[in-house]
Amino acid sequence: VRRRTMLTIVGNGPERGNVEQLTRALNISDHVRFAGWVHQQQTQEFYRQSDIFCFPSVREFGGAVVLEAMAAGLPCIVVDYGGIAEYVTKNTGFKIAPKSREHLLSHMVRHIEDLARNDKLLAKMSLQAIERAGEFTWERKAARTVEIYANLIERRQRVSV
Repeated sequence: VRRRTMLTIVGNGPERGNVEQLTRALNISDHVRFAGWVHQQQTQEFYRQSDIFCFPSVREFGGAVVLEAMAAGLPCIVVDYGGIAEYVTKNTGFKIAPKSREHLLSHMVRHIEDLARNDKLLAKMSLQAIERAGEFTWERKAARTVEIYANLIERRQRVSV
């Protein structure tokens, strides 16, 4: 059974016109949807309709959107640059070194194809992505911060004695 592949681009940016023009030139308009800017509440619907999340930006350093996608069970393909790459592990997706545009493109294509062809890998990474995203909840962050401070206080008390 061959799946129909659809790329949905959510958001706007300075390259949108160029990407739309390229889509027409490559005659792939039937496989690319431009959603434009959407309200935060609408993003969950896009995640629900998706199998894979790609975030090839080298301009975003925070990338909460990657954590949101992981929490929705999407394996993520990201550039190994900045804070975003810290979220993704070998069990939850793929990180691509920003060596060149060609390198990024070829590896992104390869990883998308790997996930599209391997349902077991997709399912495994999906579950791991949900688990990994859970490590970044506010409750987990607060508990980890308290743990770090408790360890520092304990060390300081041992040194003082």
